[in-house]
Amino acid sequence: DLYIFSTLDVFKLETRKLELYAYTMVNWPTIRHGLRAQYSPFTAREVRCLAQAYAGHTAKETSQHTGWPERTVVMHLSNATAKAGTKNKLAAVQWATLLGHFF
Repeated sequence: DLYIFSTLDVFKLETRKLELYAYTMVNWPTIRHGLRAQYSPFTAREVRCLAQAYAGHTAKETSQHTGWPERTVVMHLSNATAKAGTKNKLAAVQWATLLGHFF
C-alpha cells in the first residue's frame, strides 16, 4: 500500500521533532541521571547524540550544539549503533526510543 503524506502530516512530524528537541535540552540533567540511564546500554553522550539525530541534525550540527568535535559525535553515534546491534543511526534512534529515552 502506498501512503501519501499530507502537508498536515509533515507539519505534525516536524512539530513533534522540535518538541522532542526542546524537551531534551530543557530536561537534559533529569534524563541523563534518571532511572532510564541505569538500564540503558547507551552512555549519556550517546543518548544526547541520538536525540540530536532524532531531531534531524547532522553530526556537524550536533557538534556545533554540543561544542564537541564532529569526529567525537560520529564516534558516539557509531558506538550507539553498535550497542543497539543495528546497521545505521536511524535504527539506533528507534531502539533508544523503545527504551524510553525520548518520552
